[in-house]
Amino acid sequence: MNLGNKLVEEKKMKKLSLIMMSLLIFSLVPYAESASVGKASIDQIMLGLGESATFGDYKIQFADVDQSWTQALIKVYAKDGSLVTSKVLPTGYSLPVPDNTNPLFHVRLAWIVRNNQKILISLESDLELVEGDVQINKNDAYNLPYKFNDVVIPAIKVKVTNTYEDKANVQITLPYDTITATIFEGAYYGVPYKLNGDFEYSPYLYLYLKNATTSYAVFDVYLPKYPTTVFQLGEGGTGGTIPSTPGAEPTELVYNDIMYEGENLTIDINGTEYALGLNTVGYYSSFTLFDENNNPLKSFEVKKGTGYELSEAPLVVELIKYESESMYKRVYLRLYAPRGTEVAPIVRDPKIEVSVSTSSTELLLNDELLVFINVENSGRGRAD
Repeated sequence: MNLGNKLVEEKKMKKLSLIMMSLLIFSLVPYAESASVGKASIDQIMLGLGESATFGDYKIQFADVDQSWTQALIKVYAKDGSLVTSKVLPTGYSLPVPDNTNPLFHVRLAWIVRNNQKILISLESDLELVEGDVQINKNDAYNLPYKFNDVVIPAIKVKVTNTYEDKANVQITLPYDTITATIFEGAYYGVPYKLNGDFEYSPYLYLYLKNATTSYAVFDVYLPKYPTTVFQLGEGGTGGTIPSTPGAEPTELVYNDIMYEGENLTIDINGTEYALGLNTVGYYSSFTLFDENNNPLKSFEVKKGTGYELSEAPLVVELIKYESESMYKRVYLRLYAPRGTEVAPIVRDPKIEVSVSTSSTELLLNDELLVFINVENSGRGRAD
């Protein structure tokens, strides 16, 4: 009996088992950045020319603007009225306060609203570690210090109400509210702090759960480097948060995601439909705005890290980052429009490709066969 016939007979008596199977899945998905400790900010502060906002011991003033309303002069004063720093800022740029060596916070010019001659600014402060490896036993609480970086902070308490092997239930007591949350091990949880009017300093308290057991939890606790909660718009000013009633100004963040080269974003502004197309991707990325009949209204370029305000429609396009070297050319952008604007989600299809290979093309009796299955998503959509 030859070897081939012997193998046929043996197969009838004994099944061949697969010892190992390796499954490798590679999916190309939109930008997914790893969580990291970032900044706390007070956003959407609207100031008219000459108006100011008080932030702790500093007063931030919109002092002047160029004739074309493309750059604004920001001045920052101390409590005694002395000038701390000043700078002419284009849209998207920041002024460190009090200086660039050791800034407590930055004044960021979000954009200039030419139509009503106002600016929108954000106040941003890096999150800093207040205390690391804070162990809180179940049903015990941790009180934040009275001061941080020589600034008096509100009375805030973090109580652990229950713990598990991979998460903890917490109760966070603020001077005006109590918040409950579940934080998983390895995750962050941010708590905003309410200021005057409709403003928030967010995230103000930032908790990172390093370790959880059934009896205690270990946290890293963060606050803004400049943790003041003193904030007020200047007297007699018309600045403030965006009005609650819908207006014609592009003050609402309506899209905060990626776009691929060649895609169109459909935008409905109070019944008027537009389409924003991404033409080319780069440090200067090119866009075209179309009307509801697909007629081009305006082609323009946006530089990375800046915004562009359209006069043909109440829209501001802000280019955060771009990726032009990979097989998919794409940008990460923010789109601002009047309140009530609707943006249709872009539907992207995945493209699944499966290949199978084995460790050997020949098999003898009692040999082990390794089967490798490779699944790859080479499309733009998620393969969930």
